[in-house]
Amino acid sequence: MRRRKVGQSMVEMALVLPFLVLITMGIIDSSYYVYIYSELENATRHAAERASKTPPLSVSNPNDPNDKCAQLAEMEAVDDIFLSSLNRTNIASHITFAFPNGGGRNIGDQIEATLTYTGQFLTPIGRRFFGNALNFRFTSRRTITDTDPPRGFKPDCST
Repeated sequence: MRRRKVGQSMVEMALVLPFLVLITMGIIDSSYYVYIYSELENATRHAAERASKTPPLSVSNPNDPNDKCAQLAEMEAVDDIFLSSLNRTNIASHITFAFPNGGGRNIGDQIEATLTYTGQFLTPIGRRFFGNALNFRFTSRRTITDTDPPRGFKPDCST
């Protein structure tokens, strides 16, 4: 007597499929987290490097929205960002500069760039298990090596 096994494979698939979907979504979310982590850490490092070559003009308020030198460092940070929602219009609200240790805008002093970002997981699985938001905060500190504007820019870093 011959038996049909079509129903058996459907039941097995119904039992295994939720685990396969869970693992796939977990891989997607963890890969996204690692990529965003790397992307934002590099953006912070790029901003600190640019600020060490052309620090913000105001020592008392290095985050002045009208400071063209700070804007150059912010643009340097956002140039390599692809997946997060940071862009040229909103980077200033996510990145801050400071002169730690009471330093100033002199060669040999330090400049610090801090990037704060809150994003979302890609899948509902990440939100369910790890919360609604991905919170990142990166800080990078460099020694000021130059205070002159880049070639082709005026002393106030304008074009």
